[in-house]
Amino acid sequence: MSDTGYAKAARPTPADAAGRDGPWVYVLLSLLGTAGFFYVNLAAVFVDGLVGALGFTHAQAGTVMSANIYGSSLGGLVAVFVVKRLPWRPVLAGLLGVVLLIELASMTVHSYAVMLPLRVIDGVVGGLSVGVALSLLARTRLPDRAFGALLMFQFAFGGLGSWLLPGIVASHGMWVVFACMAAMDLVALATALFLRLREVGRAAKHVGAKAMDARRMVALPVAVLLALFLFQAAQMGLFAFIIPLGEASRLALPFISSTVGWTTWIGALGSLFVIVFGTKLGRAKPLGVAMAITLVGIAGLFLAEYKSAFFTANALTAITWSFVVPYLFGMVSVLDRSGRMATLAGFVSGLGLASGPLVAGWLVRPHDYAPVIGLSLAFFVVATVAMLAASMRVDARDRALPETILQMQGG
Repeated sequence: MSDTGYAKAARPTPADAAGRDGPWVYVLLSLLGTAGFFYVNLAAVFVDGLVGALGFTHAQAGTVMSANIYGSSLGGLVAVFVVKRLPWRPVLAGLLGVVLLIELASMTVHSYAVMLPLRVIDGVVGGLSVGVALSLLARTRLPDRAFGALLMFQFAFGGLGSWLLPGIVASHGMWVVFACMAAMDLVALATALFLRLREVGRAAKHVGAKAMDARRMVALPVAVLLALFLFQAAQMGLFAFIIPLGEASRLALPFISSTVGWTTWIGALGSLFVIVFGTKLGRAKPLGVAMAITLVGIAGLFLAEYKSAFFTANALTAITWSFVVPYLFGMVSVLDRSGRMATLAGFVSGLGLASGPLVAGWLVRPHDYAPVIGLSLAFFVVATVAMLAASMRVDARDRALPETILQMQGG
């Protein structure tokens, strides 16, 4: 990928593709794709800190989180139209620099009236930066595995933050959360300035009628995007309130925070599976199994007063969260190797992540989280139908492609 923008993709030979991107490229691109959106991985700590440290109501905290993510979705939508027109390095570095300044400013804010618009601005700028990074990930040789690396990175650092930060925030204040996000932005800024990608991501354009059929079909990408929206909304609606849900179930905060931290790390196993196996097993069967496990895990939250049920539910849903999302992003990436569809998926994903806490904040009642759990289950059922319908079509299309193209997709 050159610094001068996105030229039209040319089909590489397998030998060219094999030497292009490696594990470190995926790791560094994952850092760039996480920095402007890191507050989502700290959503439980973020919301609980607003309530406990700054005195916001649950509705206000949910609104701030949702506004932050809605702003990111807007930024992601703008990124759809600019990723092919502007040089990625100076754009990404500039955006990350602005996000860094906003995080530093947020450390001094204690008012809901000031915090809300500030986080919207943070979301817009951060969403633009994430959109650029997603387009880079989508144009790698193995997009399913690239997005698996992204989710593994996010779950690893999100788990660390969820484990360590609740007690520190309770003792020292909400500024600690913003300081952690600022540190992530600073590291990502340095990465954007010095990373050399050596043409990473100029992936193959599939030729022939069979390879182009899925791209021309409107229903296929729409189904993937619908599944992504509902899946992210259902997951984040519960995750953003998982700490107060545990407290309402009479669980101790140290147990809750350690559970969220440990299960977030355990969740990285899902993305590890994607990295190791790619699409060798297809997409439909693994996604079907994952969604069945998700439904069982979410239903387990009805028994959250039992420590074993709370831990198991969080572990199962964390694993499937990091497993399902890379496959959904991978599907839209192979349908459009320019990276624009993946950037659009980032926008849709952001809408889902934003809508979940907003709706959950409205439904939450003191000591009663059953309505939130029930709505999440309904969202997951519809998402399952949509993603299975789409993945079966994509799997069928892949089986019809020449073997050399399948190798370049990681099949």
